[in-house]
Amino acid sequence: MRRMVEASVLALLVVAAWPRRRGSSAKKVGDKTYVHRSGVSELPAELQKQIEQAAHKAGPFAWSVVRVGPEGVMLGRTTPFGRDPHPALIESVLIRPGRDPVRRTYSGDSRPIYHRTELMLASGDPRRKRLARLSSQEEKEGLLGRSDIGTRRAWKKAQAGGV
Repeated sequence: MRRMVEASVLALLVVAAWPRRRGSSAKKVGDKTYVHRSGVSELPAELQKQIEQAAHKAGPFAWSVVRVGPEGVMLGRTTPFGRDPHPALIESVLIRPGRDPVRRTYSGDSRPIYHRTELMLASGDPRRKRLARLSSQEEKEGLLGRSDIGTRRAWKKAQAGGV
């Protein structure tokens, strides 16, 4: 267990020190890093190893995104990135050092959704340009600076001009 905790701390230090370059495949929000499965291979080796260990511990699970933060590694299955500009989280598994995995399912308009998804995709992914244009437009409209847009319901309300 101690080795797992040390590996988690090391991976978090790598993420914190890893600068997000233009075109890199990681979205940083506070002390958390979000990456689409397609971009994991572009992460530092230590972080890739931590994600691989978490996926192994989660067991059979068709994840599409990963979040790494102080609380552990969350593997999530989302609506398709290619068809949904703001993919919604369908289910997740949180892997924390020394604890059993925590599984959650989400439904309806209360599902968490992802914004600025181009930042999460692999650097060579052709969807990045289209999604970056969308994020730029949403930023101009003042939608992405809000802290209340984390679910499909809240996002729809913000788009309709709701407070």
